[in-house]
Parts: sequence; C-alpha cells; structure tokens
Amino acid sequence: MKNIYQDQIKEYHNWNFALNIASGGFDNFGLSLVGPLTVLPAFLTLFTRSNFIIGLLPALFVFFWTFPQILTAFYTSHFRQKKNVIVFLRTAYALPWLILAILLMLFVLKPGSGISMVIFFVFLSLFALLGGFTVPTWASFISKLIFPNVRGRFFALRIFVGTIFGILASFIVKNILEIYEYPFNFSLIFLLAFSMFLLGTVFLAISKEPLTPYQIKRRSFSEYLTKLRHIMENDKPFVWFIISTTVRSFGATIMAAAFYTVYAIQVLQTGLNQVGLFMGIMFSTQLIGALIFGYINDLTGPKRIQIMERLFEFLSVGVILWQPNIMGVYCAFGFLGLAVATMMISYHNMIIELAPCEDVDTYMGLINSIRAISLALAPMIGGFLADRVSYTPVFIIAMASSLLSALIFILKVKPQRSVLT
Repeated sequence: MKNIYQDQIKEYHNWNFALNIASGGFDNFGLSLVGPLTVLPAFLTLFTRSNFIIGLLPALFVFFWTFPQILTAFYTSHFRQKKNVIVFLRTAYALPWLILAILLMLFVLKPGSGISMVIFFVFLSLFALLGGFTVPTWASFISKLIFPNVRGRFFALRIFVGTIFGILASFIVKNILEIYEYPFNFSLIFLLAFSMFLLGTVFLAISKEPLTPYQIKRRSFSEYLTKLRHIMENDKPFVWFIISTTVRSFGATIMAAAFYTVYAIQVLQTGLNQVGLFMGIMFSTQLIGALIFGYINDLTGPKRIQIMERLFEFLSVGVILWQPNIMGVYCAFGFLGLAVATMMISYHNMIIELAPCEDVDTYMGLINSIRAISLALAPMIGGFLADRVSYTPVFIIAMASSLLSALIFILKVKPQRSVLT
C-alpha cells in the first residue's frame, strides 16, 4: 500500500507542481489587487484620516488569518485527503470581495461614513478568517505532494508567477484609479480580485491527491491540547522559532509597512496614482528575489533565507528613516519586496523542516495561532504612535524588532530533524 502511494506521488508530482504554482499565482494576483499594505490603506483614506483605524486593517487581517488556525489543525489533521476541504474554504473566502464590489456599485459604501467602514472591516475579517482556515491543511497537503528537494523552487516559482501577476495588477490598479472615480474604481478592483481568487481555486481543485496509506487517529480535544503542550515543552527549536517570529511581528512587514503608503500620502503629499508605482517597485524586487532565493533555499535550506528576510526588513525601515522623501519610500518598498519574497519562500519550509511529517498542520496551526495576538497588536500600536507622536518611532521600533528577531533566530533555532546546521 505504501509503495503504491509513493508511486502515485511520483506519477502526479509534475502535474501537482505545475497546478499549485498556477493556483498560487492567481491567488497572489487577487491578494495584490486587495493588498493590505498598498491598495486597501489607500481605500481606507477615503473613510478616515486616523492612523489607528488604518492600523486596524493589517491587525484584523493577520489576527483573523492566524488565530483560528489551531482549530483547523484539530479538525483536519486526521484527514487522509485534504483537497476537498481546502477547495470549499477557498471558494468561500473569495465571496467577500464580490459582495463588497456589489455594495460599492450600489453606492452603499459612502466616503466618510463610519457605518460603511464597519461593513468593509466585517467583510475583510471574514475573508481573512476563511483564508486562514485553509493554511494548516494546505501546508500538510503541499508537504505530501511536493518533493522536499524542490520545495524551495516550488515556493519561489509560486512567488515568481504570482509576482508577474502582481506587477500586472499594479498597472491595472494604477489605470483604474486614474480613469474611474469612486466607487466604480474600487468596485472594479474588488470584482477582479474575486475572479482571481476563484480561478486559483479551480487549479487547486484539479490537483491529484493520492489517499494517504496510514490513518491518523482522531484525537479528542483534550488529547489534542496535551499534544500541543508536549510540543511546547519538548521541541525547543520550534519554541525559539515561535519567539523569533513573534518579535518579528513588530518589524517592517507587519507593523511599519502598512504605513508606508499612508506616510507618502499624508506627509509627502503624493497622489493616489503613486499607489500603483509602489506596488510595481515592491513586486519587481519580489520577482527577482523569488528566483534567486528559491534556488538558494534548496541548496542551503530555509534557515539562511529566514535570516536574510529579517535583514531585508531591517533595511526597508532603515532607508525610509535615512531618506525621508519619495525616493526613500521607493527604496523601502524595494527592500520590502525582497523581504516578502524570502519570507514566502522560507516560512512554510522552515515549519516543515521543524515538524514531523504527520504533524505539519498541527505545528502550522500552533505557531500561527500563538503569533496572532502580536500580529494584531503591532499595527495598532504603530497607528497609535503615528497619530500621537509621528511615524519616526514606528519605524525605529520596526528596525530594532527585525534586528532582535534575527539574533534570536541565528543563536537559538537549530532544527533537530533537519539536515541543516
């Protein structure tokens, strides 16, 4: 039975490799159109000038994306096949953008309206919740279908294809915002995002997933909690990885980058048409970074790429402090693209390295749920500081957090099950 299963994995490997790259590409196309670091902050400036409220955007997004994942792992870790539940959740998570597009077309969401802003946040949270539910199950799904020695290139090619679409999305956003007035401009963007999310799900749905030859016993919830406690007490490298990534929550990607666009609009007085250019710069460096660092990941492992990710975050915030002008913002988005590329290549890979193969979804759900509070608090703290003081302390804290996270990671995260040193 096990030999038949391995033969099927080999037989379908190239098919699954290609389809899941395409799926990731279209998913990234959708995320690029409704990016919580670029398009959506610009959308929120139509409703409020409060940085604290704008900080709620990435806060709510990451909280609802990460916190419930520990429950997903409990309900799905024993499934011998993962695809059907992923497809169901992915289809549902596209729907909020269709509903928001319709509400905009009907002039329900009015600029300056607090109720309209609440409606937007409700649907954003629903989108993040449904998307986050899929992550642990999807990670287990991919760890089963994609050979370990090409996972770096697999994630890199997903980023590469997705970034090509992301660059296209930046031009689309730029043209839509220049040609159309509110609400039709953002309605078109949200409708296109819905279409891309749905198309990505179609490619995932036609993947071939062989039935796992062994049945994982379904635990009671108390047994599941005991399992989680055992991991936290005995797997020290994983615990230090959680600590390092929690500290990184207060770095550039989560806390500071959400305010790059708002800083440019409010302090440097740039127009909305610059949002597309910011996206284009970020996606261009992300594209280059994906090609280079995906290959390096397969040669050296995800640990080194994780270190580089923290370095790029440090540089992203540092350059905007060093050059507080539009060129500094351009450079900040450039380094941010490299940080995002290295993070996307190595984060899931690092967890797969640290976790036993039968517990990938449990490890994924555990770390993301633990990080949820810090991920949610960081941008809100950033928004509070930006409102009450200035953007400078936000960027300084982000630099320090990226550096501290790197030091913890270098000194303490030593995978026991990995071949890496």
